[in-house]
Amino acid sequence: MLLVCLLVIGLGSALEQPTCFRHLRGKVDECYCTVEDVDTTHTANHQAIAELVGRDYFRYYKLNLHQKCIFWEDIGECTRSTCALKTCSDNEVPVGLADNTNKSSHPTCEEEKEMSKINNVISEDQIELLIDLENKESPNMDFCVEEDEESEDAVFYDLVQNPERYTGYSGEESHRIWRSIYQENCFKPKKDSLFLDTNHKSIKYMCKEKRVFFRAVSGLHASISIHLAAKYPLEDFFGQTWGRNLAEFSRRFMPESTDGEGPHWLKNLYFVYLLEMRAITKALPIWRKMDFYSGDPVEDAATKVHVVETAEKFLACPDTFDEAQLFKGPPRANS
Repeated sequence: MLLVCLLVIGLGSALEQPTCFRHLRGKVDECYCTVEDVDTTHTANHQAIAELVGRDYFRYYKLNLHQKCIFWEDIGECTRSTCALKTCSDNEVPVGLADNTNKSSHPTCEEEKEMSKINNVISEDQIELLIDLENKESPNMDFCVEEDEESEDAVFYDLVQNPERYTGYSGEESHRIWRSIYQENCFKPKKDSLFLDTNHKSIKYMCKEKRVFFRAVSGLHASISIHLAAKYPLEDFFGQTWGRNLAEFSRRFMPESTDGEGPHWLKNLYFVYLLEMRAITKALPIWRKMDFYSGDPVEDAATKVHVVETAEKFLACPDTFDEAQLFKGPPRANS
């Protein structure tokens, strides 16, 4: 899924360049690479990534869109044609994916441990904070919703036929989602700070771990907004079509309409790109062993070659993101 995550980041180059792009230059915050490095890497690999999303293993995805929201009451009905999704018929889905006994290989326990190795030393003060946090959490709150592929309501969707684009989902319901994401998941400036909101100025006074978390969420948000403006419902002589809406893009990112934050949101997109590149290259040993099963041996072999070759190309840009810099507090007194 990491490769798929990377696929949705690259549409920024599909838009004409408004003035806010003039701010996009130099070093990407929290990373070693520059904006120019990312542009060069993306230009060299965009075609390979675009072709990879068309492979059967990544193209078809099964999910249940009728699950009840566990956080609030929501009207999940589509009210306009632009938000309708096209489902796949039974004969469109590759037999290997339609079969519930998918034979794709997965990392072994030892491989997963090696990939996710962390320093697990926790101080007494940190343990007390965790206990306090646990006591304050609701016992009935599930923060992760499991995939519901076995449900009768789960169907396959073709991600090529259903690209990420503008759906018309807006207003308070949309704002409520993003407001909750930022307010409940992102860190805030301290109460005695000069800043009341989290922005490109206030996060400079936060620790690196908090800055990285905020930039990751902000970069994801920027990616989604770019897709909405890049594939926007437009009217022409022949009726409705999909195209670029530069006015919508400018509204979301121009300094004048975002209190100067738009260019910084775009730069966070570059951070997410580098973060994904680091995750993909770090998982390269897994990609080399993994079987991308769709039921077609020729297609599966070609997909594996495509994935590995794409990941190996990213090694040409080694200085992406260094996760080893995170969670490095002062040494313990007795160490």
